[in-house]
Order: sequence, then structure tokens, then C-alpha cells
Amino acid sequence: SGEKFALISSGCLTDEALYTLRKFSLSMKSENLFAEDVDLSPGVPGDIGPYQCIVVLGDISESCPALDLAIRSRKNASVISISPMGSLLSSGASVWLRPRPGHEPEVLDLLARALSELHDADSGSLISGRGDLASAAALLSGKRTLVIAGPDASDQAVVSAQRLAEAFGFEFGTVRKRCNSQGAIDLGFRKLDGLGCDLKAAYVVGYNPLRVNTDLGQKLSGLDFLVVQDLFL
Repeated sequence: SGEKFALISSGCLTDEALYTLRKFSLSMKSENLFAEDVDLSPGVPGDIGPYQCIVVLGDISESCPALDLAIRSRKNASVISISPMGSLLSSGASVWLRPRPGHEPEVLDLLARALSELHDADSGSLISGRGDLASAAALLSGKRTLVIAGPDASDQAVVSAQRLAEAFGFEFGTVRKRCNSQGAIDLGFRKLDGLGCDLKAAYVVGYNPLRVNTDLGQKLSGLDFLVVQDLFL
């Protein structure tokens, strides 16, 4: 109990399950609540109705299908998709900028340049798809815009997307890795950066550390007492 006990889970679980786990942890006099997918960067606003233009970086269809559908259903907003892979959203977007995989940050920086100069920055062979930087910049210019970074976006691409938003007064949000990562954040689960040296016992629910962090998995295996509860191991 106390600081020698930790509860580790993920945003794969429902609010009800996470709340129950939190109550259990508190009954053990421990506030060591961790989730591997907790990210404290800003989330996506609940209402996307006010935005005249929406920029989506990456694919959000698996982790947040409701948001993906809501964006695709908008009739009075322009949608710009920046993704190497095709999807329902990119195929129906006003402009689809299709970077070579791994080159999303460069494309975002070129889009910022095109927006500031309002002409097509030279993208060389970085982009294919439908539309170009100039047409994307024209859609963005003077519009209330929301920039969304999907869970498959690299850290560098997220930084570039946030920089684009800040430079032009756009709003920015990220789609969490799991369907209920935000619920885990709201209930006090913290980012799983490491475990204390005094840890003796852990309860792992809905999360397989060996798939994400082998060092953590080995450390958990060496505890005096370990309980793992999951449908798939």
C-alpha cells in the first residue's frame, strides 16, 4: 500500500472502469495512478462547429471515429488533410496534401511560408495528392481555423503543426492515442515516465508494458507482487 503500490492502466478503458480503478488505488492509500498514453498537450474542442477551416494532420479515424465523421460531415467548412495515407477524410477533403512518409514537418513549414506569402512555396517532390500549398493557403487565409494533430503524427510534426497554429492565430489540439485518454487525464492518471525505486507491488489493467516499454516490463516482473488484468496478453 501507499507509495510502494502503483496502478497502471490506459485510455482503452471506459470512464467507469478508470473511476473504479482510481477508487481502488485510493483505498490502497496510493495516488500512484499511471497511464501510458497520457499526454498533457491541448485536446480537440468538443464543438468544431465555429471553425471555418479544419486542418487534420495524420489519420484520426481509428482513435477518434466520431470526430472523423463530424469533420467529414461538415458542409460549411473547408478541410485540409495532411497525410501520406489515404482515408475517407483525405479523399473528401477540400485539399489533400500527401507528403512522403516522414516529411510532414517540412510540408507544414512550407504551408506556413505559403500562407505568409500567399503563393505556392516550392515543395519539390515532397507532396502529391489533390491540391497544392497555394490552394491550401488560400483556404486558410483569414479563416477561423482549427489545426488537429492525429495520434500517428511524429513529435516533430506535432511541433510544426503547433508552430503553424501559433504563428497565424489558429487553434490547436491533439487527438489522444486511445479512445479515452482524455478520461484518464481527467481522473488524475499521470504519464508513465518511470516507477519509483521503492515500488513493491503493482496492478496493471488494460495495458501490456512489454509492447511499449520492455524495460518497464522487466522492472514490473521483478516486483514482489504483480497483478495483470487484460483480455489480450
